[in-house]
Amino acid sequence: MKLVFARDSMRVRPLMENFYRSHPMTPPRWKNLGWLMSVDEKGYRFGYAQAVFDDAEPISVVIEETSEGKYRVDWESSVSYGELDWKEFLKVRPAEPTLLRVIASKPQVAPEGTVAEGQEIIEIKHPAQEGTVLASFDRNDPKFQSLVEQLQSGNWKDVPLTLRLCFPGTPSTGGISLGAKIANIEGKGWLILQGNRS
Repeated sequence: MKLVFARDSMRVRPLMENFYRSHPMTPPRWKNLGWLMSVDEKGYRFGYAQAVFDDAEPISVVIEETSEGKYRVDWESSVSYGELDWKEFLKVRPAEPTLLRVIASKPQVAPEGTVAEGQEIIEIKHPAQEGTVLASFDRNDPKFQSLVEQLQSGNWKDVPLTLRLCFPGTPSTGGISLGAKIANIEGKGWLILQGNRS
């Protein structure tokens, strides 16, 4: 039933099936809409809304109005979908870039050691699970321009991001032990807007 109202339903179907195998679905009782606001994104008609329930916590959802005048919910952002569960990601420390929806901030405490010139370090956490990790990216790499812009627009504090993260191995001696590396930025906030979707 959710699939009928999901954005990009053909691509999202296997993701939903996999997600709900480990996240049992208990349909809450609908109450009403909380706040509503438009989302300014060129080429799209998005709205952001709070869904309020009688027997569950409210959730925030992004809704898209299609060119045919139909409305679709961005399911991936509503459940903060990732290719791995956050706890599993921190435990397994995959070397392959893994898509995750996270919250990023400038670290409150400066990391020990020296950071290579041009490298930026951010603290990353999951919106609903415990555990944080420091991650690095090359601020001068053009592919991260969107990442820098999103961090700046959020004042580098609790910025929602869709990233591909990995653990590339042990850093060189004398360097800082960062943990994760940002391999790519995949969207704007928790939305994947074009082309290479996951």
